[in-house]
Amino acid sequence: MFKQLCFALFALSAMLVLPAASFAQDESAGDGDTAEVTSDADVGEEDAEDDGHSDGEHGDEDHSGEGHGDEHGEGHGSHDNDPTHANLSDDGLNLMGWRTDLALFNAVVFLILLMGLMAFAWKPIIEGLEKREKRIAGNIQQAEEDAAAAKAKLAEYEQKLASASEEAQEIVATARKDAEAAGQKIVAAAQEDAARLQERAESEIESAKKVALSELAGQSTAIAMSVAGRVVGREVNADDHNGLIQEMLSKLPSEN
Repeated sequence: MFKQLCFALFALSAMLVLPAASFAQDESAGDGDTAEVTSDADVGEEDAEDDGHSDGEHGDEDHSGEGHGDEHGEGHGSHDNDPTHANLSDDGLNLMGWRTDLALFNAVVFLILLMGLMAFAWKPIIEGLEKREKRIAGNIQQAEEDAAAAKAKLAEYEQKLASASEEAQEIVATARKDAEAAGQKIVAAAQEDAARLQERAESEIESAKKVALSELAGQSTAIAMSVAGRVVGREVNADDHNGLIQEMLSKLPSEN
């Protein structure tokens, strides 16, 4: 749309400038024709003067020559020093002169172009700039929102990392406590096993002691019976030994 408007304004400016150029060419052509007419008039006057001098208006030939030279020189000198002729190009266009009508026409064309730009192109340009500004502002806002979201996500990750570190520390502490409790249980179980083994060993020792004492008592009884039999002169068997013991025991209360 904006390119189409620019093309239309360019075409409008061309349509307005071309008549101005043709008008300037027409004016320059008219000036050239005027200059040619003036030049032809000057040539006619010079020819008339030459004819007058040739007919003998002045008697003195030198004087006529000087007059003709002066007049011819002055005529051509004034023709060369004329600024209107000096500043004309080959086609008769005055390039260095000031043309009020052409300046006014150019000013009018410029104002028309300016008004056309303000009427047709200014609003699309402003709208395009506003859209671009809004798009840039939207991109900046989107970038700020993305940065804020990234910061929030980073804070969330840092919080999760901190919580994970705390959980890891709690897990390590729990594992340490469990290990200590398991160690204490193992030590207690070992102590209990050691106590049971000690009690069992003591029981076995006591049983062995009792067996040994019983065996020792039996052996001592046999030895005593053998000695008693030798003393008495006869062999004392176990029944006799037991009878003697019972007899002695029965006598003990009576003695008390």
